[in-house]
Amino acid sequence: MGLDVIALSAAMKISDLKEDPNFEHSKKYFDVIPAPNCSWNDGITAGKYVSPQEHFHFYAGSYSSCDHFRLLLFMSANKISQDDIYSHPDKYQGLPFSQLVYPLMDTGVFGPTTSLSLFKMFVKYQDFAKQVLGNPGHYLVYLNFTSAFRIASNNGMVILY
Repeated sequence: MGLDVIALSAAMKISDLKEDPNFEHSKKYFDVIPAPNCSWNDGITAGKYVSPQEHFHFYAGSYSSCDHFRLLLFMSANKISQDDIYSHPDKYQGLPFSQLVYPLMDTGVFGPTTSLSLFKMFVKYQDFAKQVLGNPGHYLVYLNFTSAFRIASNNGMVILY
């Protein structure tokens, strides 16, 4: 088990998650369940979505490996200790990579606005990430997230599940 990531470009909602007798099950679709009360959703609601353009899937690693990756990236970019992250979460909202750790989620959705913001941030910090992540596997995950956020920034979404 671990974290899978799907990026959709130009995502279109084709049905709610409830049973829809008119839903064509032959279509390639993605079930989307946004995390409740999370602003990174950018207004995306639960349902079945298709992507007529580009989509991208990758396995980001085990949950513990992904948590380590996200925390290391956030702490290194902002020079923050792990104790500070959890004792003063409001203080760090809006800092680089904060969307990856507040909330630290293993399921959810990043909408197109958040994805564009994260894409720009991932491009800006690419050299930095290569230095601090150390583990080649973590850097590959970084590059995959960069691609996912680029794709999703075109009216799409990044789905974590």
